[in-house]
Amino acid sequence: MYKKQSAYLYSPSDLVLFERSPFASWMARLAWEKPEQLAGIEKDQDKMMNLLADKGLQHEANYLEQFIHDLGVDHVCEISTNKETRAAETLKAMQAGYQVIFQAYLERDNFAGSADFLIKKAGHSNLGEYYYEAWDTKLSLSTKTYFVLQLCCYSWMLEAVQGKVPEHAVVVLGNKKQESYRLAAYYPYFLNLKTQFLKAQTTFQSAWAMMPDLALCSDYGVWSSFAKQQLEQSDSLALVANIRKTQIKKLQDIGVSTLSDLAVTEQTTIKGISPDTFTKLKAQAAIQLASRGKEIPLFEVLNADDGKGLSGLPPKSKLDIYFDIEGHPLVTGGLEYLWGVSFEDAKAAQGKEYAFKDWWAHDQAQEKLAFEGFIDWSYQRWQQDPTLHIYHYATYEITAIHKMVNRYETRQDQVAEMLDNHVFVDLYKVVKSGLLIGEPKYSIKNVEHLYRKDRDTLVANGGDSIVFYENWHANGGLENWNELAHGYQSWLANPDQFDWQAWTTLQEIRSYNIDDCESTLELVVWLRKQQQHHNVSYKEVETIPKEELEKTDKQLENEQKRQALIQRQQALLDQFEADADLKADKQAELLVSLLHFYERERKPKNYTYRERENKTNDELFENDQPLCTDKLGTATIKDTAVKVSKDILIEYDAKYSDIQRFAIFEKQTKG
Repeated sequence: MYKKQSAYLYSPSDLVLFERSPFASWMARLAWEKPEQLAGIEKDQDKMMNLLADKGLQHEANYLEQFIHDLGVDHVCEISTNKETRAAETLKAMQAGYQVIFQAYLERDNFAGSADFLIKKAGHSNLGEYYYEAWDTKLSLSTKTYFVLQLCCYSWMLEAVQGKVPEHAVVVLGNKKQESYRLAAYYPYFLNLKTQFLKAQTTFQSAWAMMPDLALCSDYGVWSSFAKQQLEQSDSLALVANIRKTQIKKLQDIGVSTLSDLAVTEQTTIKGISPDTFTKLKAQAAIQLASRGKEIPLFEVLNADDGKGLSGLPPKSKLDIYFDIEGHPLVTGGLEYLWGVSFEDAKAAQGKEYAFKDWWAHDQAQEKLAFEGFIDWSYQRWQQDPTLHIYHYATYEITAIHKMVNRYETRQDQVAEMLDNHVFVDLYKVVKSGLLIGEPKYSIKNVEHLYRKDRDTLVANGGDSIVFYENWHANGGLENWNELAHGYQSWLANPDQFDWQAWTTLQEIRSYNIDDCESTLELVVWLRKQQQHHNVSYKEVETIPKEELEKTDKQLENEQKRQALIQRQQALLDQFEADADLKADKQAELLVSLLHFYERERKPKNYTYRERENKTNDELFENDQPLCTDKLGTATIKDTAVKVSKDILIEYDAKYSDIQRFAIFEKQTKG
């Protein structure tokens, strides 16, 4: 957004910002309208966001080079950054019919902006027997709703030049995958959002009292530090740990508008919030209020015997493993580059306070080896002691393991066996279901306040580790690691005695990972003390070995067929691996990759089932994931020509936003 004479010009990014955060949009307008009002208030300097911006520009430049290589320089027009001429340059390039126009500058009404790419398509328009559609490059590996909204805005501006809105727009993801979207499915939402945005700009008032309610915003943009300060000063309901925006709105509707209000309210029920959830929210607010000003927050043990709180914490095994991964999302497909574990063994290589072992991977070939190394080592320890458990905090590690199994088709049986026997224990679920803590979040960094001092590592959080690691990559770290004698080969030869002195960046990240693993271990020790002190007994999850399950004749027959199929698949894989000509044949490579297609497709459903199995009743009640979405279809009544409508129940993941659900619905109802 910027002011041109007496009027404001807005960009598609401004529209997206309004959709994501009315507060950040309001602050952006305030910075233009009343800059003096923001004296002393600084924007956040986020190294991670700066890094993402740089990577995004590189992704865009790489795609431009690809177009030039594929089409030839004469068919690609790059618009200059000259503010005086770029609009005329864009119009001239469109009229000339270039195949690709890079950084095309578009204007309509009070919107203006540069689209990453305009791509020429066959079809009638004011330009002739062709028109343009907008393409946008994004680092993300999956399309987010606001990507499509941004493209809707560019497509709307395109209409002013070519006389038609293109039928499609394309997002080019970080892995170069092109995802095309039919704009008609999203356009009504975009137009409504644009109307709301322009109304907010027209009625804008700079008084602080007119600032959008921070408690109902999920994103604060570059004003996060200021927003956090305002939330604390106003004693906002948003400070209550694990509270949802929908719950905040319901509380505000009955006059409960602060954390303190919630802590002391005599209200016992609220329409739309289950009684158990409301009771827990009140208790959470009360313990946070009572913890203010204390160095160590208060906590309360919840004595539920459902196997999901402290009753879900297994007894100690001497071989227990405490596990944490460092991942890098800025490479295609992501890279899980450090698999670290702490454990208790005075004779093993040590971390800081406990034994530590790590597996490193700086490319996908190494990632496969690191994953296999971790699984083999962990599985072997579990075979030694079936009472062993692997402890981690939150879902990242398990998600990464699932990803590795699918990506490399390796160690499937070991992973499935350990999952089926509940070897992995998510301590976040234990803490969230078993404790009330006087903290605004239940992240491990917050929970640590109960049992250890603040950290002093140079790498302070996961975002820092990504920045450190990316800078190491950018400065030739991977090449040095692979080529120097004291790099990867030296680490492979003796990982437990490897000298990290020459690899200071990796050493800092390793130190951070050791802290995470040892913190996980110390959390388990502290939780067991609470378990013992409050007489909470472990409730073991009943696991019936597969070999003990009685099978029907049909199941036995299917099992025989499945074993025959597995043997046939393995024979084909062995044939492929043994034949150099086949391995060089792209068609053969594709066919081999399809051998386990259906097995891969079934796994996400299995993982989702296991995840739901571990949720508490409150979590299942409050979960906004749609179990079913109506899909319209038709059916013919038997022995007649009569057709009737029918509903088919389809399960969808919660990642779909309302606008995406609409698109899916429309697509399915049209065949």
